[in-house]
Amino acid sequence: MQLNYLGNSNVDFPSEIWAKTVYSFIAEFHKTPTFFRERLIDALRVLWIGRVAAFLKETWEISREECEEKIIGEARIFEKLKPCLIEKY
Repeated sequence: MQLNYLGNSNVDFPSEIWAKTVYSFIAEFHKTPTFFRERLIDALRVLWIGRVAAFLKETWEISREECEEKIIGEARIFEKLKPCLIEKY
């Protein structure tokens, strides 16, 4: 993993884009033949690493409580954007 080489680079992966990406992958996974699903999971795994890097950058210097609030905010974004999943599914 090359996250340690990122330093202060411009890692940005907004929560809204992440939620829509995950929902798009879920909908596509549902439609994709079984033998291609592993490729979808591999692609999502790479994006997930990017999201983790962005989250670490956003939360590196904040308190545990602030970090927990941010995680709750992430869950609210997924909840708010759930109609995107329903529409695509």
